[in-house]
Amino acid sequence: MRLKRKAENKCQKTITGSLKNKTPAEKECVEICTAWVKTLAGANIPLSKTDHPLVREFLDRRVRNGGVISARTQLTDTFLPEVYLKEKENLKLKRKDKKIAVSFVECCDEARSVLNVLFAPLQPDFSRQVNSFFGGYSVFRCC
Repeated sequence: MRLKRKAENKCQKTITGSLKNKTPAEKECVEICTAWVKTLAGANIPLSKTDHPLVREFLDRRVRNGGVISARTQLTDTFLPEVYLKEKENLKLKRKDKKIAVSFVECCDEARSVLNVLFAPLQPDFSRQVNSFFGGYSVFRCC
């Protein structure tokens, strides 16, 4: 009966919601993991590379506080959604009130699919050319 009450009192918290009650060390761990996810996603490096023995050894020995970086599953489940939402909002703010063309390209194999989004501003730059840039979204989903 006592175990049942304890289980009922537990609830999951979001990263930002749980930062309020964390120690400085715990807050730094969240910041490091978030920065790691943002860096890997920006460089188009799969989060699974974090679990590679050579990468783990490098993080543990050469990177200050690199040992606190979580494994791929926790990075994917806990930190990736928040990084994605922040980047999505930043992109919206950068392109607010501007005309753009959007192109979606989906690539699939047997196990997963990737959605790439390409944004192109419809206003010429100083050289009178319309330049496009990769929007930075790669959305993975298992089939």
